[in-house]
Amino acid sequence: MLCRVEVSTETPIADVESALHAALEHQADGVWAEMFELANEDRVVRGTVRREGSVLTVETNSEARSEHLVDLLRNLFPDLVTLSEEYTDPRKALEERSDTDVRIADLPDQRMTALLDQVIRQKEMEWVEEPVPALGGLTPRQALNDPTRREDLLALLREFEGYTIPEGAGGFNVERIRGLLGLPGPA
Repeated sequence: MLCRVEVSTETPIADVESALHAALEHQADGVWAEMFELANEDRVVRGTVRREGSVLTVETNSEARSEHLVDLLRNLFPDLVTLSEEYTDPRKALEERSDTDVRIADLPDQRMTALLDQVIRQKEMEWVEEPVPALGGLTPRQALNDPTRREDLLALLREFEGYTIPEGAGGFNVERIRGLLGLPGPA
């Protein structure tokens, strides 16, 4: 779930920024992030807070994370007022996303298939570089080179191969992932 909550406070801006610096990690001018430490000392962003004047915008990819960050802000700024809340299912957002003002659902099958394939290929490239809990927080590329996790990676890829993707749906192509990692096909 993509979550965006706008809140405001009458707390002076300098005090707001000071409190945010103490509670969250400063990312850029007017932007702070809540970070999460993985087992392998990697860190991932759990949500962000952006300040524009007295308005703070919380953005996360889950309702629980959104509620957590808004609660943190309420503790920091007791006068906090909720201005708006927006929760979007990413699948619906993808359907509603325009490509020259055409809904994806209305695209011809070939164009829809090509677009889905492009998105999946991009996600496959990102996945091999992202920490994966099933690999002890290592990325697939790191797990490949770690003798203690290589077999976990190979088992995970074999598990992916066992999934049946319904016709018309998209999913990771294990053969392409193996290629991205420089692995031969299954034995």
